[in-house]
Amino acid sequence: MAARSIASLTVSFGLVSIPVRLFSATEASKAISFNLLHKACGSRLKQQYFCLKEEVPVAREDMVKGYEFAKDQYVMFTPEELKALEEAGTHMAEIAEFVPLSSVDPVYFDKAYYLAPDKGGNKPYALLHRALMETGRCALGRWAARGKQYIVMIRPVEEGLVMQQLLYADEVRSIREVEIPETEVKPAELKLATQLIEQQSVDRFDPSRGTAFSTYAVPTILGELKRHLRDKAWAIRVPRPLQELGLRMNRVMPQLSQELGRSPTIHELAERLDAAPEDVLEAMDAAQAYSTASLDAPVGEGERSPMETVGGVDPSFELVERWSAIAPAIKDLPERERRVLYLRFFAGMTQSEIADDIGVSQMHVSRILSNTLELLRATAVSGSSDAPLLEDARAAGADQAADDDEDDPHEDASAE
Repeated sequence: MAARSIASLTVSFGLVSIPVRLFSATEASKAISFNLLHKACGSRLKQQYFCLKEEVPVAREDMVKGYEFAKDQYVMFTPEELKALEEAGTHMAEIAEFVPLSSVDPVYFDKAYYLAPDKGGNKPYALLHRALMETGRCALGRWAARGKQYIVMIRPVEEGLVMQQLLYADEVRSIREVEIPETEVKPAELKLATQLIEQQSVDRFDPSRGTAFSTYAVPTILGELKRHLRDKAWAIRVPRPLQELGLRMNRVMPQLSQELGRSPTIHELAERLDAAPEDVLEAMDAAQAYSTASLDAPVGEGERSPMETVGGVDPSFELVERWSAIAPAIKDLPERERRVLYLRFFAGMTQSEIADDIGVSQMHVSRILSNTLELLRATAVSGSSDAPLLEDARAAGADQAADDDEDDPHEDASAE
């Protein structure tokens, strides 16, 4: 695309005037730029000025410019006063002198513009370009634009002229301000360094040689951004194959929906993606892990958070766990022990009532409960019913029943 002129001016020296058009020599659009976004929602941010004294935001129409002449002391200027201080813009670059091109240190170089001849300026433009090339000199002059006066250098390059803005002396720091220690250089070392320089020397600088910075920077930065989004943006870590399958599925699903006139099925998606239906379902589930909702976020019309609907600790859970642990052991108990447990803890009967019900003494009921509960406690701790303990319990119960039959006055009275 052809370059577009940004201004017109006249280059003059002596009685010679050359009308030229001004073109920007660099392209700022090639630079990579970033915008500041709100981390929570990803929207653009707007700059706001804030008054530190009154702690209130200040609108642009309430702002003025000021010069700080002492700590926190300013002289304020109105727009009219600042306008009066600006250098009046001119459409002329007045050349004051011609100097050897090599005498201008590149450290003074600022922005560059290309010059092209305007109507009626072809001949003097070509003459100035040829003369500067023959003499190896450049033209120095002044040019006023955008409220400021610039020192400019006009130098020949290939088939045209370049107008280079130069920095003023007080805008460039001296290298003497940099601390450089004195170091002795031996002749042999100097000779070796010179040979290395000569081996890599070329006739002139060629900016097209090598790789452009943007060729390296753009893929590198985009790759780093994609890697960051892939590895850091997901709320839950998801394997890369599932992430990539989910991305492919997002691209394919609209195409399939348009072709079929309806939403595609899992098998249709799997066939188009050349993947197993199980993988497609897993990728759909994994897509939900990109962003998660907070448990404290309101949900529904009542605007209650999920945490508010979560109940407390139910004490019945512990009872169920205990019952599950001892239920097998109770099942293996003898019939009499099971009945004693039922009458005592489920029917709510006293030991005396249990003794009357099963026809033994109250002391015998107490011993049955004590032995049975000890067995159940051991079973709950070990996690399994112990067969030897059950056999011992049965034997002990039988012996105890025989002893009680011999000397139980309660049973004798009942028998009579």
